[in-house]
Amino acid sequence: MEILLPIVEADYFISNIGRIKNKNSRISEGSIHKGHGYAQTKIGRNNNYTPVNIHKLVAEAFISNPENKPFVNHINGIKTDNQADNLECVFPKENANRKVFPNPGRSRSRKVMQKTLDGNVIQIWDSANHAGEWAWIYYDNYIGSDPNEE
Repeated sequence: MEILLPIVEADYFISNIGRIKNKNSRISEGSIHKGHGYAQTKIGRNNNYTPVNIHKLVAEAFISNPENKPFVNHINGIKTDNQADNLECVFPKENANRKVFPNPGRSRSRKVMQKTLDGNVIQIWDSANHAGEWAWIYYDNYIGSDPNEE
């Protein structure tokens, strides 16, 4: 059952399933921010709106946080699943320890193709790191270095 609670200092309500409602009965689940993947919405008054993350609003309204833990973790690792029973308040170290990648078992790196000058494929590597190792080129050697310096 969906439960609505008022958002502190705003004329909006947040639900336990991650939906937001304004005083005019308009309901929204927010939009997905392309930079970090969390659902966001804008709330405010008198044409002064501030972007907020939906999961943080749900946590503030529905999750007890007696230790004042500053971060909200999605238990199942899905950043758009903002139901109260999927959220927990955590300290930064706890958040890092609970990090879940979006597709477990799937590498986040891209395959790299080595081609001849006329476009024929010579070899395919699972990642840029693997290709670099084959060529004895290591990413760490180039971080912060200026290729024009001797």
